Amino acid sequence: KGIFLGNVFCEIRTFEPKASVTQCYKCYGFDHTAIWCPKKQQICPYCSQSHKPTECLIRQENSVEQFKCPNCKEDQCHSAVDPLCPVYQEKFAYSQRSQHGH
Repeated sequence: KGIFLGNVFCEIRTFEPKASVTQCYKCYGFDHTAIWCPKKQQICPYCSQSHKPTECLIRQENSVEQFKCPNCKEDQCHSAVDPLCPVYQEKFAYSQRSQHGH
């Protein structure tokens, strides 16, 4: 199955949506975007302090063992943008179940 665009044949496939997680790039929480973020200040995804990620000394030193995820609220040696974050994994699993109607 396909169509020609000019002289090029393009295959047509059925769209299959992928599971996704909405994450805010202001507070790094889930289920909202920065424009709708309830937080007044930027939260660093690496140390949970109130500064931009680019200003984080822990990140600059690559001190992974000091990372403190603002979602987990514990010193778990990962950032809020780490796909191994338990909160991220929970949200991703929920998104997959929702996509498949479970």
